Amino acid sequence: MPAGRASFADCVDPVEKAKLDFNWGNTIWALSNGMDVGLLEAAQVRYENAARTLRAYHLPELAAMAEARLRSMEPQLRLARKNAEMQHGYKRLVELRERPPNADVVEREHIARELQELKQIPGRGDVAGTLAEIQKQLGERVQQ
Repeated sequence: MPAGRASFADCVDPVEKAKLDFNWGNTIWALSNGMDVGLLEAAQVRYENAARTLRAYHLPELAAMAEARLRSMEPQLRLARKNAEMQHGYKRLVELRERPPNADVVEREHIARELQELKQIPGRGDVAGTLAEIQKQLGERVQQ
């Protein structure tokens, strides 16, 4: 490595590492666009590390900045997790909607059970119409 350019791992001063953690957390948070759970969790770890170290080295103003970031990102992280869960559920609904026309009785029963499970997950109101459509298709196929 060229002289004067130390990597993050080579930084031995804990306070400097904490400052880098905080700034790296800011960068990761920005890259997440508020919706990438993995990046938000990585930013959270950086802020937690920074806050802990800065408190340990009696730098309350800097620690408070990291703690404020943690508090402000908690609802965003919960929302991103919920969004990821709903996206997964919706993708699964689309897959299930395409299966009934070719499904045998056993597979239709499995699809119906899975749909019932998806319906019971809180916050799925936006997919209720799709669920009803699939269940109607299943009902028609079972009666045939």
